[in-house]
Parts: sequence; C-alpha cells; structure tokens
Amino acid sequence: DPWGIRPKNRPLPESGIVESNDPYYRFYRWWHKRGTGEGMLHAKVAEVIKELRPDMVCWHDPALRAAFVRGRLKGQDMLLHWTYCWPSPDRIPLIADEFRLAAVDDQLTVLSLQLIVWRNVALPDDAPRWPYVKLDRFLVAHSPAIMRQTTWMAVSRGIGGISYHAVETVERNGLRGDDDRANVRGVGYRAYMYSNSDTLAAVKDVSEKLIQPYGMVTKRLKPARAKVAFLLSTCNAVLAFRDAMDFKAAEAGRLYMKLQAAHIPMDVVYEIDLEEKGLDGYEAIVLPGCRVLPRHLYDMIHKFASNGGLVIADQYLKAKLPNVVKFDQKVGTWAPGKDIQKEILDESAKVSKALEGKVERWADCDSPSVALSTLVNGPQRLLFATNTLKQPGEYVGQWGRVLDDGTPQETKLRIRRDDRVIYDALAQRRVIPESSDDWLSWNVSLGPAEGRMFAVLPHPIAAVAVNLPGEVAKGTTVRIAVTVTDDRGQPVEGLVPLKVTIADSQNVEHDYSDYAVAREGRAEIALPIAVNEPAGSWSVIVRELYAGTEGRAFFNVGSVAVLGAQPAAPVQVRPGLVPVPEMWAFRRDLDKIGEKDKWFGPGVNKTTWRRISTYQFWNDFVGPFEGDGWYAVDLTIPAVKGKKVWLKFGAVDENYTLWINGNRIGDNLAAGTTMWDKPVAVDITDHYTPGQPNHFVVRVKNTRAAGGIWKPVRVATEE
Repeated sequence: DPWGIRPKNRPLPESGIVESNDPYYRFYRWWHKRGTGEGMLHAKVAEVIKELRPDMVCWHDPALRAAFVRGRLKGQDMLLHWTYCWPSPDRIPLIADEFRLAAVDDQLTVLSLQLIVWRNVALPDDAPRWPYVKLDRFLVAHSPAIMRQTTWMAVSRGIGGISYHAVETVERNGLRGDDDRANVRGVGYRAYMYSNSDTLAAVKDVSEKLIQPYGMVTKRLKPARAKVAFLLSTCNAVLAFRDAMDFKAAEAGRLYMKLQAAHIPMDVVYEIDLEEKGLDGYEAIVLPGCRVLPRHLYDMIHKFASNGGLVIADQYLKAKLPNVVKFDQKVGTWAPGKDIQKEILDESAKVSKALEGKVERWADCDSPSVALSTLVNGPQRLLFATNTLKQPGEYVGQWGRVLDDGTPQETKLRIRRDDRVIYDALAQRRVIPESSDDWLSWNVSLGPAEGRMFAVLPHPIAAVAVNLPGEVAKGTTVRIAVTVTDDRGQPVEGLVPLKVTIADSQNVEHDYSDYAVAREGRAEIALPIAVNEPAGSWSVIVRELYAGTEGRAFFNVGSVAVLGAQPAAPVQVRPGLVPVPEMWAFRRDLDKIGEKDKWFGPGVNKTTWRRISTYQFWNDFVGPFEGDGWYAVDLTIPAVKGKKVWLKFGAVDENYTLWINGNRIGDNLAAGTTMWDKPVAVDITDHYTPGQPNHFVVRVKNTRAAGGIWKPVRVATEE
C-alpha cells in the first residue's frame, strides 16, 4: 500500500519493537521522502519555473498528508496544508509545530484553515435538510467561535502564514437568483446547507486586531524550547497503518490536548530529530499511539527512562519501558464535542498531579481550558493565552455533536519571577503583576473563544523617535528612521510591532500608512512622494504596539517636482573584465545554518536555490526579511599579468562575506549598517583559478529594512 503496511497483512510484533533494519520500515522511510517521486517532480518543476520567472512562488498543498518525514517537498518556496479545525480546534498547535518539522531550508509554512466541517461530524442523519441536496455531500460552515479560537491558536505557534478555505460556505452574496435557498438567511451556495455569515465577521475581526498588526512579528518567532518531547513516529505511522490526519485527530491530538490543558509545554519531534539530537535536555517524552517503535529509538528511550526521564503514553504503547505514566484515550476520534472536551478537562487534572515537580514550566494558569503558548526572540517573550472553553449553541450545537459557542471565563496567569516587564499587547498597556517568591501573577478576563497576547520584556519601553528630512521634493523617496528605546535609553531588544500613520498636508491618510517592525529597536520605512502629491506640511506618527508609546515628526513637501525621478532609469552596467550575470542563485538562511552546513562549498547542491536579480533588493523576489541571505554564481576569469583583479559590488545591504571555491576571502561585517548604499571592492587576485569556472558565494547580512546585493557586480582590474 502506498501509505504503509496494514497490520492484518503483516502483524505487529508482540514486543512492540521493530528492528531498525526492518526492510519495510527502511523502505517506507525512503518512500515517503523521495521514493514516490512526487517531491522530486515538484522540485524540478519549481526549478524550471524559476529559470523563467524568478519572482514566482512555488508551493504545495497538502504538505502534511503523509507519514512523518522531513523534506518531502524539498525545493518548494512554501508549504501549505489544508487544516481541519475539528474534531477539536485545541489540537491546532500540534499541526503547526509538525509543519515546522516537515519544512527544510527556509520554506514558508502556511496553515490553510478550513471554514467547513463534514456533515456527519456536526449533524445526525435525521437532521433537517434540503431534499435535493445529497445527504453525504453537503458541508457545514464553522461557527464564529470556532474560527476565532483556531486562528488565535495558529498564530500562537509562530506559523509563517494563514489562509482560509471554503469562504463560500459563509458567503451569501453569490447565491443564484433562481435558488429558493437564497430567501433563507444564512444558507450557503450549492452543497453548503448550513452556513454562518457571522463567521466571516469573526475572521475579519481577528485578522484586523491580531494578524495584521502583530503577524509580522509572530511569524518570525519560534516556540520556546520545552522540557518535554512529543514524538510523531514514522515507524508507528507506516507499520501500524495510521493515516497522519486521523492520527493527529485521535491518539496524538488527544494526548497533546491533555498536556496542553495541564499547561505542559512540548517540543513536537520526528524520529529523525531524536536520531540527530537525542533526548539531552528533556525531562519527559510523550509517545502517542505508539503501537510499535524502532529498536534504536526504543533503546534511546529506555536509557532515558532508566536515568529518571519520564515516559508519557496512552493505552496503545506496547513496548516495555520503565518510568511510564499513561493517560488513555477515553472516547472515539469523532465523538461529540462535549465528550471530547470532558475527557480533556477531566484528564488534565490527572496530568497536572502526575507531572507536578517533574516538568519545568515557565508559564502556568489556573484554568485547564486556557491554552498557553510562548514564542521567543532572544530575551523577548510573547505569552499567548487562548480560551478553549466551549458550549453547544443554537447554530448546529443543538444536535449535541459540536460545541459551537465560546464561554467567557476569568483566570490567573503566572510566569516565573525574573524582574520582567509585562505588556497586554492588544490593549497596549502595562500589566502590574502580583509578586511571590517564585511567580509573577495577574488576573485575566477572556471573552468567548478569545485570546490575549502578553509581551514580556527585560526593560520597559520609554520612547519612540521618528527622524526624517525636514524638506523633500515631489518625485523623490523619503527614508523614515524609527528608533524605539527603553528606560535606559537603549534600543529595545527583539522585535517590536509598529503602526505607521502618514498624513499629507490636507490631513488625508496616505496609502503608505501601514504596519512595520522594529528590529533591535530600529526600523526604516521608504515613502515615495509622487509628483502629484499635495505640497505642504506632512506628518508621520509611529506607535509601537506593546505599550502604545508614540513618536511624531513633520516634513515639508515642496511645490516643485523632480521630473523623471520615477520610475527609475534602467540599470546601467559598466563593462568589466568578464561579464557578470544579473541573476544569481539565492537562498534565505533564517536559521543561520548556512556556514555550519557549508553552503559556500562548490560541491553543494544548489538546485533548490532560487534565482534572483543582483540589481534589486531581495524584497522584490522573496519578500522582506531581516537575517542572512546567500548568493552564488560561477565565473570564469582569465589570468591578468601585472594587475590586481577586483570583485566590485555596486552596493550590498548591509554586509558581505565572500567565499571563492569554498575558501573564505573576507567580509566587511565590522562596518555595521554604514555601508549599505556604498560600493565595496574585494581583491581576488590570488584567490581564483584563471581560465576555469570559479564558484563565488556571498552571504549578505541584513538587520534593517531592505537587504541584499542590490546594485550590479563587476570583475575589474586596477583602473
């Protein structure tokens, strides 16, 4: 079978242990990663597309409907996965964390949240229906509460992007004029019988309040390292024939939600992650649905447990291990929502008691129906608290299968005491907590399916400064420099979301008003002034979105336009010793692994790198990001007697590090941010092989605004 082996065809061993060299196990690990050929085909298609259109983004959906393997879709820019919110939206963080494991290189991960649920999950067979709609085909739109909670939980895990599928389930404007359902409020189009037009309003609300202002920060952060590993086992999936989607809805999802309700932070891991990194630093490992384990991982876990590590499992664990505590799955995968919620909340108390004093927690909460999640960036932490408590409503909850309404609640949050400053981000106000020997605590009121985000910083935010030229001409671009400082006068560490409001001389808000991010206390915004903009005094107000501190500045737009300034003239490239192509291979390095993995080497496979221009900032090709980007190109340069040979960059924003044929030549890192718009030259006279292809690799470091090699590169002799 393409998925795996059915136990009825090849029974699982009674011991629950499969030898690591088992041919079926080894085959399916290879098969799901490369054997099907699907991943290689997609990578090749993406490579050909990039040759012709380097600006295009290639992606695949669904990315996770496979056994638990890393890099199955290597070569894509983006992984996208349609994600069902039922049988419980509480398991969304598990899927988001797995997504991060499945990605390789710098692939962007996007959850496509389903606005629909299958009819049999929400409605009994005897529920009223339109007689001309076939019973098994129609779908039901989720309630507003379900989508609000789901979105909060996805954002809380630092997912790279969110999309929504099946908007037509909640959109009534597209109904056919001759369709008699058009006269019934809330009924959708074609097969969508039960629709809820209020769901779109809920999605819009959480988008405007959470995703738009804070998403540029959250997607750059990662969950805090936990003390508990949560295993998604490849061996168990393929040899026990467990479909990944159903497994995460049942055994894995159920155990994950119980630990989440007990506020136990977890690192979701694949087998390959344990093989590479082991269990050092963990206090416990969770084995959901592990009917079978490969020998080498069984031995690792047995040693870990024998040395005091805790093993958390359910009734499906067959392998004999010491120091095991079990929390069995009580009700079926597609049980009514009220039964699933009851199991989670009842078992969470047992989990908390069993793990008390055994697993470290940085954050905690009084309520098991509040999910906690922490994203980190250096000393900065974002703590999310999402209300998961639900009850039946009048939409489809009346049939007892779905809890479609949220329930408000009051609770108390706690974090470990370490003299931090806490901000209620969406309210943009400082929280003054109560202090005890070990904890800082404060009361929180959560509305139905509502989430809250708290920024925990080392020092309070004190000021926002906005700097720009006092006088500008039409047809030019204004660079707005923003600095966010703390009470010591130092730039605020980490990432700070900003709201930039620009008003022209008529007090009309400009189209370039938008959200932005300050990195390490600084941001730079480019504002083009069109030739037909109104002259006079303009204003820029920048508000940071944790404490609500504002800065403001004014500038004057002259009445005379600089004609011909826009659009920019075509790039003029001066001739050099040899032609240097505009398009180079490129790869982002968000995790800073390129030097460790030797991306500078001539033998490194660069077929998955995309091609981008060296005449423009990388923003135009891969989107804005701060961090490292790697460029590569092969050049054949003749020998030159009696003269030095230079590699000349028109401009690199901000710093370069150069390798030729795998050898590090030099860098200008010491220049900081001062050289981003200035030419730089590197003496390569003794560092290349004349008359042969030479492999040039440039790592560009960018910490503010736009980045990359953005002006032409030349090879030239002394002039």
